Amino acid sequence: MDTLSVWFTKADHKTIDYLFHELEFLPTPNPPTESQPWKAKASHLCIEDLYDVAYEFYFKGATLESWSLEYSVKGPAKDYTIKSVYRR
Repeated sequence: MDTLSVWFTKADHKTIDYLFHELEFLPTPNPPTESQPWKAKASHLCIEDLYDVAYEFYFKGATLESWSLEYSVKGPAKDYTIKSVYRR
Protein backbone atom coordinates (compact mmCIF):
# COMPACT_ATOMS: atom_id res chain seq x y z
CA MET A 1 0.00 0.00 0.00
CA ASP A 2 1.12 3.54 -0.71
CA THR A 3 1.33 5.94 2.23
CA LEU A 4 2.07 9.60 2.79
CA SER A 5 3.50 10.78 6.13
CA VAL A 6 2.26 13.95 7.86
CA TRP A 7 4.52 15.40 10.54
CA PHE A 8 4.31 18.03 13.27
CA THR A 9 7.01 20.69 13.15
CA LYS A 10 8.74 22.63 15.88
CA ALA A 11 7.94 26.31 16.48
CA ASP A 12 10.28 27.41 13.68
CA HIS A 13 8.04 25.52 11.15
CA LYS A 14 11.21 24.21 9.50
CA THR A 15 12.32 21.43 11.84
CA ILE A 16 10.47 18.10 11.97
CA ASP A 17 9.18 17.24 15.45
CA TYR A 18 7.15 13.99 15.39
CA LEU A 19 4.80 11.94 13.23
CA PHE A 20 1.13 13.04 13.17
CA HIS A 21 -0.17 10.20 11.00
CA GLU A 22 0.32 8.32 7.75
CA LEU A 23 -2.31 8.48 5.03
CA GLU A 24 -3.16 5.06 3.67
CA PHE A 25 -4.44 5.41 0.11
CA LEU A 26 -7.40 3.16 -0.55
CA PRO A 27 -7.59 1.02 -3.67
CA THR A 28 -9.89 2.16 -6.46
CA PRO A 29 -11.52 -0.20 -8.96
CA ASN A 30 -10.35 1.99 -11.86
CA PRO A 31 -7.86 4.82 -12.11
CA PRO A 32 -9.43 7.89 -10.46
CA THR A 33 -11.08 10.39 -12.80
CA GLU A 34 -12.02 14.06 -12.41
CA SER A 35 -15.34 13.01 -10.84
CA GLN A 36 -13.88 10.13 -8.78
CA PRO A 37 -11.44 11.15 -6.03
CA TRP A 38 -8.37 9.46 -4.70
CA LYS A 39 -9.29 8.41 -1.15
CA ALA A 40 -7.11 7.91 1.90
CA LYS A 41 -7.56 7.35 5.62
CA ALA A 42 -5.52 7.87 8.77
CA SER A 43 -5.77 7.83 12.56
CA HIS A 44 -4.06 9.69 15.38
CA LEU A 45 -4.36 8.93 19.09
CA CYS A 46 -4.06 12.11 21.16
CA ILE A 47 -3.80 10.98 24.78
CA GLU A 48 -7.17 9.12 25.03
CA ASP A 49 -9.00 10.74 22.09
CA LEU A 50 -8.88 8.99 18.72
CA TYR A 51 -8.90 11.13 15.57
CA ASP A 52 -9.99 9.11 12.52
CA VAL A 53 -9.69 11.07 9.29
CA ALA A 54 -10.93 10.44 5.75
CA TYR A 55 -9.30 12.29 2.84
CA GLU A 56 -10.51 12.86 -0.73
CA PHE A 57 -8.28 14.35 -3.46
CA TYR A 58 -9.77 15.58 -6.76
CA PHE A 59 -7.43 16.02 -9.71
CA LYS A 60 -7.84 17.50 -13.17
CA GLY A 61 -5.02 15.87 -15.07
CA ALA A 62 -1.97 16.30 -12.84
CA THR A 63 -3.40 19.37 -11.06
CA LEU A 64 -4.93 19.01 -7.60
CA GLU A 65 -8.22 20.92 -7.93
CA SER A 66 -9.56 20.32 -4.42
CA TRP A 67 -9.20 18.08 -1.41
CA SER A 68 -11.14 17.47 1.77
CA LEU A 69 -10.66 15.88 5.13
CA GLU A 70 -13.26 14.75 7.60
CA TYR A 71 -12.29 14.08 11.20
CA SER A 72 -14.35 11.85 13.45
CA VAL A 73 -13.09 12.36 17.00
CA LYS A 74 -14.07 10.06 19.87
CA GLY A 75 -12.83 9.71 23.41
CA PRO A 76 -13.45 10.71 27.00
CA ALA A 77 -12.83 14.41 26.27
CA LYS A 78 -14.22 14.70 22.72
CA ASP A 79 -17.05 13.48 20.49
CA TYR A 80 -17.49 15.36 17.21
CA THR A 81 -17.08 15.31 13.43
CA ILE A 82 -15.65 18.16 11.36
CA LYS A 83 -15.13 18.48 7.60
CA SER A 84 -12.87 20.91 5.72
CA VAL A 85 -12.68 21.45 1.95
CA TYR A 86 -9.78 23.15 0.16
CA ARG A 87 -10.20 24.46 -3.40
CA ARG A 88 -7.98 26.32 -5.86
